Amino acid sequence: MRAAVTTRYGPPEVVEVREVPAPIPAANEVLIRVLGSSVCYGDRMFRSGPLLIRILTGFRVKHRILGVDLAGIVEAVGEKVTRFAPGDEVYGARGDKFAAHAEFACVPQDGFLAHKPASMTFEEAGSVRMTISNDGDPISEANREKIFDAFFTTRRDTGGTGMGLAIVRAVMASHAGSIRLLPSDRGVAFELLFPAA
Repeated sequence: MRAAVTTRYGPPEVVEVREVPAPIPAANEVLIRVLGSSVCYGDRMFRSGPLLIRILTGFRVKHRILGVDLAGIVEAVGEKVTRFAPGDEVYGARGDKFAAHAEFACVPQDGFLAHKPASMTFEEAGSVRMTISNDGDPISEANREKIFDAFFTTRRDTGGTGMGLAIVRAVMASHAGSIRLLPSDRGVAFELLFPAA
């Protein structure tokens, strides 16, 4: 199978696509054909190798194939797997085991793995999706269209500048991500979508 392999510390250019042996699922594991994954902060840290990471890994590359989260189709299952079957569309994460930046990856059936919602693409499911919410006052319909505008605030009396959400939106856009206000009857909820690799 093909995988994005890192053999030394450095910038993104140290990552090479190489042929490597495909993983074989253990009795409780699911083999997934990976169709979506993202590059997360942990990938960056283990690839670039700041001094603390180098010390913790004995000055050698610990994870040759990076990638934490993934989405794809179940290719095969171990003999003790009961929750998933070949052909299932799934998404999840390998956690500190990495190795999702490959054509195939194994995840324990009782690990971070679930059936992918039909409404999500593999790219969306293989991205980092974060929801932030509170139980305060909801945003009025009149203000919903303005909340990402620079300098728009309903809290000038308490020192609000109206720059917080404008900055968050600009940062997300500069990384090909997005932020959106979710419908909510109670409180406020935002969804942040970080792009797939």
